[in-house]
Amino acid sequence: MKTIGKIITLFAISFLLMATSISSFSQENIEVTCEQALMSQGMQNGYVVNIPLGILKDVQNNWIKKLQENIKTKVASIDDELVLSNVVINAISSDTISIYSLFIEKETSVTLISFIMIDSVFFSPKEDKTQLSAEKTDSAIKKYIRDFAVGQYRTFAQGDVEAEEKILEDLENDYEKLGKEIENFN
Repeated sequence: MKTIGKIITLFAISFLLMATSISSFSQENIEVTCEQALMSQGMQNGYVVNIPLGILKDVQNNWIKKLQENIKTKVASIDDELVLSNVVINAISSDTISIYSLFIEKETSVTLISFIMIDSVFFSPKEDKTQLSAEKTDSAIKKYIRDFAVGQYRTFAQGDVEAEEKILEDLENDYEKLGKEIENFN
């Protein structure tokens, strides 16, 4: 009778894990917004994105790698702020830019705030959408940051899926063992 109880418990746990896995891996909407935030240069307009499932150190290291792609300039870390100075990142602008980045670790995510300085002036999207060059730059910045955030989210979600699959595999092995025990018992 104890064996049947173990099987029922195993089924219940398996069902709960699968139900939890399905709900926890639903897609998150990743959106880049512009907000005023405090950084080393005072209050500035920054581009804010939340990276679900993010782990602070991993996101920071991957952001550094992303910023340093195809350039020789290194990212500096100054008082919890990452700074990439005087570079051209064609995906954003053909002008010389500097990027200041802050990270906020939350319970189940990491928030990245990036401040973009173009020609020594912090870029701020214009309310007047008739300025096509400013609109193009704003869109390019948002795309660059969003592409990074989506890639990070996919990486972290895949890691979670793999961990859940391992748990499920272990439960299936336990189930098979219990089935063999029942056969031997009968």
